[in-house]
This record gives sequence, C-alpha cells and structure tokens, in this order.
Amino acid sequence: MTATNHSANQGRVPAQGVPAQQMPTTAPAAPVQGAPVPAHQGQVLQASRGQVPAQQRAPRRRVQAKQTFFSVFRSEWSKLASLRSTWITAAIASLITIGFSVALMAQYSGMKGYADKAANYLTVGSSFGQIAVAVLGALLITGEYSSGQIRSSLAAVPRRGRLFAAKAAAVTIFSALLGLVTVTLTYLFSLPILGDKAGSLSNPEYLGFFWGTALAFAIIGLMAMSFGYILRSTAGSISLVVVLLFVIQIPLGLASTKWSWAAYAAEIMPSTSGAAAADPYGLFVTTKLDYDLVIACGYAWAIIPMIIAFFVFSKRDA
Repeated sequence: MTATNHSANQGRVPAQGVPAQQMPTTAPAAPVQGAPVPAHQGQVLQASRGQVPAQQRAPRRRVQAKQTFFSVFRSEWSKLASLRSTWITAAIASLITIGFSVALMAQYSGMKGYADKAANYLTVGSSFGQIAVAVLGALLITGEYSSGQIRSSLAAVPRRGRLFAAKAAAVTIFSALLGLVTVTLTYLFSLPILGDKAGSLSNPEYLGFFWGTALAFAIIGLMAMSFGYILRSTAGSISLVVVLLFVIQIPLGLASTKWSWAAYAAEIMPSTSGAAAADPYGLFVTTKLDYDLVIACGYAWAIIPMIIAFFVFSKRDA
C-alpha cells in the first residue's frame, strides 16, 4: 500500500515553469453589490476617489464682515423705510401741516393789516404735524419691543451704544427730511394763493422756516423715540408727547392770567420751544423769555430724554 502511493506520487510531474510553492491561489471574490463594506476599506475607497470622511474634514470658518456704525445705520434705515406705518404717519404729518398752514395763509392774505404777514404763517401747521412725527418716533422702538424683534436686533448688534446711535440717527434724518419736504410743499402751495405777497427764498430769515422746521421735526422724533425706550409702550409714549405738546398748555395758559411764572413755564414746553425752533428768526413766534433760550429748551427736550433712554436701554434687559 505504501509502495503503491509512493510510485503514484513519483509519477506526477509539477506544472512546467511554475514552482509548486508558488502555485496561484484562488482569486478573491468580487464584492457583492449591496453588501456592507468594512470601515477601513470604505476609507481607502473614499481616499482613492478624492473624498475625505466627514469626521476628518477641517471645520469651515465663517468669515464675518467687520460691523461698523454705518452698516448698522443702513440696516436701521432700511428697517424704518420698509415699515408701512412710517409712510402712513409721514403722509399724515405732511397733510396736517400743509392743510393748516395753507388755510391760515389764505385767510390772512385777504385781511387788512395781515396780508403782508401772511407768508410768515408758513409753519403754523407744523405744531399739529408734530403729533404724527411723535407717533413715528415712538413706533420705531415700541414696535420692536412688542414683537420681540429687539432681541434679534441685539443679537445682530451686541453693542447697545452702536445700536442706539444708529436708531437715533435714522429717526433724526428721516424726521428732518420729512420736515423739509413738508415745508417746501407748503411753500409751493402758497405761491398761487399769496402771489406777490409770498415769501422770498433769497431772504435768509425766511429760509430759516425750512431748516428750522427740519430741526423741530427732528426734536419731536427724538423725544418720542426716547420715551419709547423708557416706557416700552406705544400708547404711553404717544400720550406723554400729546400731553407735553398740547394738554399741559391749557392749564398753563389759564394760570398765566394770574401768575407770571405760568407764562414762562408755557414757553419752555415742547410746543412753544418747537414752534420757536421752526421759526428761528422770530418772524411769527413771539416769546417773553429770551428767544434763543426758548429754542435751547427745545433742543433740551430731545437731548435730556435721550440720555435717560440710553442709560435705561444699556442697563435694562430686553
């Protein structure tokens, strides 16, 4: 039995040219479609295809543009201009101012002793238009607090001082432009009514009505905006402005017949000081106090509440 097997083995000849120890082995089976691929093989395949696993990718850096006051101001200006309430209140302010002023100029132009001075009533209606400007200034702030948008604004602009200054600048410029456009339209409407009695734009004092009205509207807009920061209430802010502009003048006017201090107090209220600011050369408005002092009081009504509002906005949570 042993001899037979040995002879059989001797009769077998290995394949020519291929050593026995180097005989080819069975080729690896092709991967079955749909079968799971080991993790290390998957990474090799991804690397060969130019793909890098997600966990090995370098984190992307978000490049943020440098935030400046002008970029924040552009954002606040766009926000103000995109509100429908902005243009509604602007239209109301213009209509009230133009309507009252033109009506009074037309009335006085036909009265003896007043025809030559009728042109000086150019800004008499601005005192009523200032109410709409106050609504505009208050809504810009209280609207954000009521809707919760103020949190988004603070998240976008963490520096509260910069955000406050940008909003104040937007209100100031828009209110001033509104006042300038309104008084210009009033002047144009008055030309066919007054004829040769109309004011001359070559007169520097008469031009004071134009830039003075712009300043007066800006004063009221800033004051209302400041009240919005302090009170966080649209109704409360507007009510306070209306009281200061009109309501408080009634008891002070009655008291001035008996006490002189009441007359002086009435002249430093926003209504009189704002009217004086709109008429910087005193062509229409007359006061017992020094005229420049009355105008300075008008500026104070914008500056002092704004300082308080900034302090409140900086310290109070949104």
